[in-house]
Amino acid sequence: INSNLKFDNHICNVLTQCSQHSYILRQLCNRGLPLKCLNVVFQALIISAITYAMPAGGGFISCTSIARINAFLKRMLRYGYTDIEMRFEDLLVRHDKNLFAKVLRSAGSHCLHHFLPAEKCIPFDLRPRLHQIELPHIKTKLYKNSFFPRNLFRSVFPA
Repeated sequence: INSNLKFDNHICNVLTQCSQHSYILRQLCNRGLPLKCLNVVFQALIISAITYAMPAGGGFISCTSIARINAFLKRMLRYGYTDIEMRFEDLLVRHDKNLFAKVLRSAGSHCLHHFLPAEKCIPFDLRPRLHQIELPHIKTKLYKNSFFPRNLFRSVFPA
């Protein structure tokens, strides 16, 4: 993490590691490993490295780093190491929804549950929501990109 909360150095290191792991995928592909098995190895080596701690830092990754990740994933598809087209934005939304749903369902037992804002008590229902939590006031872009505000507003105003 840089002093301005950018993850560019981390992304550079992760993509270097993933490029090194792609050599293993190339060797397995050359040896005739079926695509279904190659997908499993791709998920284990590449996607797990890219998505590590994604909900925590995913909102702070710069556009150029996102473009580098997307270009790498597109290259892996073009080389035939996977048959699933993936984008960083889709992976981020999927991992965010998964973790946010676990925190909401936990009813206080999840370690992140106490970071949620207080629940709003409304006697009437205006529109369906995924939660009844009071939306926080957004003062800075950094706060807006952090995990809880990003997911609270996404569940209220879906894109």
